[in-house]
Amino acid sequence: MQEVGGKKYAQCMKQVADFVQKFQQRLAQFGYTIGHAYMDEAYDLSDSFTALGNVYLVHESAATEVSHYDFATETFHPLSPGFSLDGGDLTQTTHVTKKRFPSDFWPSMKWGRKGFLHTRWLFSGIVLDLVNVHLFHDDSNLVNMDEEQSSVYSNNRKRALNCVLSEVESRHAGYTTGVGVKPALFVFGDLNFRLDSNSFIKRIAPETEKRPVELLEVPTSPSNCSDLKNGSSLRRTLSAVEFRKPGEKMAHSDSDRGIVLRVERKRFDYFNENDLMLNWKRYLSDDKELRNFPTLREMEINFQPTYPWSEDPDETVAFMKTRPPAWCDRVLMNDRAYSILQDEEANNDDLPPEYQSIGRLTCMGDHKPVYLSLSLPEPSRSRTNAHP
Repeated sequence: MQEVGGKKYAQCMKQVADFVQKFQQRLAQFGYTIGHAYMDEAYDLSDSFTALGNVYLVHESAATEVSHYDFATETFHPLSPGFSLDGGDLTQTTHVTKKRFPSDFWPSMKWGRKGFLHTRWLFSGIVLDLVNVHLFHDDSNLVNMDEEQSSVYSNNRKRALNCVLSEVESRHAGYTTGVGVKPALFVFGDLNFRLDSNSFIKRIAPETEKRPVELLEVPTSPSNCSDLKNGSSLRRTLSAVEFRKPGEKMAHSDSDRGIVLRVERKRFDYFNENDLMLNWKRYLSDDKELRNFPTLREMEINFQPTYPWSEDPDETVAFMKTRPPAWCDRVLMNDRAYSILQDEEANNDDLPPEYQSIGRLTCMGDHKPVYLSLSLPEPSRSRTNAHP
């Protein structure tokens, strides 16, 4: 979870513990009676609050195969019976590493609640690094369309995720020395990956004319009345970009005629929203940000964009007209983890790996959650790689 407590976390944070307990109780009837949850609920600590949360549930049949890593003692510990929840700011919890990206990371931009939460596990002799990440979003659709600025947000995400990978990698040394096998790393969460705006727009709005829409702004404190009267203090500001069919004239009486797409800072209004939802495979190639991370892999995406869906329960199958569609929510992995997915003996025909989104017909906020399911090798085959 990347937004524990929701958008109104100061009011709703008190509901988190009850939600987690009910969630676990539902799954306990299927044998998932052991586990732990970590919820960063300390919204009053503005310098460290991330709103990240993880729930780990272990089936009772696998209880003896799972151990939890203590980052303070650098040792694994068996899981305690039952289910427990750690809340607060998690800084005193040694079984998890939680960090918020510092506020001076990008002094020219204001970002909040973004960071990562890292836990490590030993399961059937395989070390698993599980890293929940929330990266920076795109603040303006118009900036993304500017060829000189189009990479500013993706570069911010690249820098942040590389910092996360570097920190996690620094804790791998004890496992590569004398063992020769790195932990299987899974990086997941709201990575906020976005489409390449320019290639995407060319794809959905071909053969259109691009027209900037400008506003005249009056400064709050004009130098003098004569300047304001003469219009010399008025300032032109780009407020929108429209893509129109060639030859269509814009008049006051039919200003919307011929508009295929209108883009504003926080508006993306495409004339055929159903086309974006139904024919998403045609613009999947505009999803390019993963290329910034050559050490990470991903299963093939076979689901609709996970963002931005309507938050209105009566319109759950509609996109909001705020941002271009994007696959913001992802599960990535290193080569070690990816090799497990390719293990033919572990992943038989009955339980092949699966990478999908959920909640297609259910209102779940502006993001649709994703999941990755996989099977690990039998304990007898993985013991040789086990850490002492």
